[in-house]
This record gives sequence, structure tokens and C-alpha cells, in this order.
Amino acid sequence: MAEVSVRSLGYLELGVSDLSAWQSYATEVLGVACEAVDGALELRYDDACWRIRLRQDDADDIVCAGYEVADEPTLQALGQRLEAQGMAVSVATESQCQARQVQAMLHCEDPFGLAVELYVGARRASQPLSLPIDGTTFVTAGQGLGHMVLTVGEQQVAERFYMDALGFRLSDHIFMGPPGRQVQLTFLHCNPRHHTVALAPVPAPKRLNHIMLQVSTLDAVGLGLDRAQAAGVPMAATLGKHTNDHMISFYMRTPSGFDVEYGFGGIEVDDATWQTGTHHATSFWGHQRSGHA
Repeated sequence: MAEVSVRSLGYLELGVSDLSAWQSYATEVLGVACEAVDGALELRYDDACWRIRLRQDDADDIVCAGYEVADEPTLQALGQRLEAQGMAVSVATESQCQARQVQAMLHCEDPFGLAVELYVGARRASQPLSLPIDGTTFVTAGQGLGHMVLTVGEQQVAERFYMDALGFRLSDHIFMGPPGRQVQLTFLHCNPRHHTVALAPVPAPKRLNHIMLQVSTLDAVGLGLDRAQAAGVPMAATLGKHTNDHMISFYMRTPSGFDVEYGFGGIEVDDATWQTGTHHATSFWGHQRSGHA
């Protein structure tokens, strides 16, 4: 286990082709606050200034992941580890730090070309949060914005970057697919959230498979499902419970084609006692795929 690690997934920047559709989806279905800033949309659902930034881009995919780091010595140590792996690392300018509302930041790319930003700073909002859906709150404290699943070209290369350089720890693996064609998904944590990043070594047109937003009650999941169905949002997977993190959730398509998992009740990891394991099914029940995947 790496002693030096990122602390959480602090923010994501997504390139999307239809900002208008996303604005409606974010406020009316996800139940998050949405503000237009400098031609982009900033999504907020806790005390951070924003968690997800949507900019106009026909890629309809993730373009940048920002990871919070505890302090500047840790930031420097992570930069040295990245350089030791042969990764190009650059120090953000003052204006770049101001744009992200952070104190200090390093830029690099993961082995598959995804922009990665490592930063120090709480990024607290100056204004109180007002969510569009009464009673919906999100689990982020000490755990970051949620989790994401990335498609990667080479599993070992991906694990070397995310585990050996960024300091993620192994939570568990899931083998999925028919016999003879199974793939191993790797689930990684950096705080009590069961996984912040999962790596899927499968060919796919997008880097981003899905983002998970965790709400604080099971009723909030059900109400979110009702809103999605009423809005005609395509379902990617039915309500179900996962084997590894025990999250009760459903998956729905975003206006950009990748998915959002909307869930409740994920178990948490205590590194002092956690035992890694292997699962041979993604879910105890439910999560039936719709045929859109």
C-alpha cells in the first residue's frame, strides 16, 4: 500500500455536445444545482464550489479528473513518483489555480491520455447551497464527489499509474463476462468510499463508462428513478444491489451517452481491517441491462 496518496476525487470536467439537455437533466433528474459560468455549466451538490464542469465539446466524454491532495508536501511527493514513472508533470500557473479555485496544482496525463490534475485546496463555495429537489442530499464528506469507472487499454499499465503513482489501494476485483471471455474489473479506493475509481479493460468508444452519485437515503434513489422515468431518460440498468460495495442503485443514460449510477448505502473501507476479495457477479439482484449498453 502506498503511503502517499490522493485524498479524493474532487472534480470532473466533461466535454458535452448539448449543454441545454444537460442543464435540464442535472436539475430535473439528478437534483443538483447548475450554474452557467463563462460558457460552461458547473454542477454543485455539496459545499464545494462545483463538482462537475460541463464544457461544449463534441467528444461527449471525460476530459479531466481533479484529485484532492492533503497538502503541498504530499503534492510534491506525488509529482516525484509520477516523474519516476516517466510521466510528464507540470506546475500550474497562478491563473490556472485561480480558475480551479485551488492553492496549488500539478498537471499530468494518465497513460491513456486523460488529463489529470492534482491539487491542494478545499474549493469551498462562497454561497450557501440550494438544491432544486427538496429532501435530496448527497454523500461526499471525506469521500469526494462519488466514483467513476474508466475504460483502459492495458490493465497493468493502468494499475501502475493509479496505484503505484497516485496511491490508490485495492478494494477488490470483479470478473464479468461469459466463460473464456471474462474481464477483470479493478476497484480502487483512496478514502472510506469503497471505490473512487474502477478500471475496466474493455474496448469502448468513450473513456468514461459511468459516474456514481450517492444520495443519503433509499427513498432518494426511488424518487430519482421516478423522475428519470417521468422525464423519459433511457435506463441502462434496473434497480439492483452490487456484490462488492453493496450499493443499491440504478443506472441511467446521460445526454452524452455514458451513464450515471444513482445509489445509496455503499459500504465503507477501513484500511486497518479491510480484506480484498474477488467477486464473480456484479450484483446480488437486479441491475438488468437494458440493451443500450
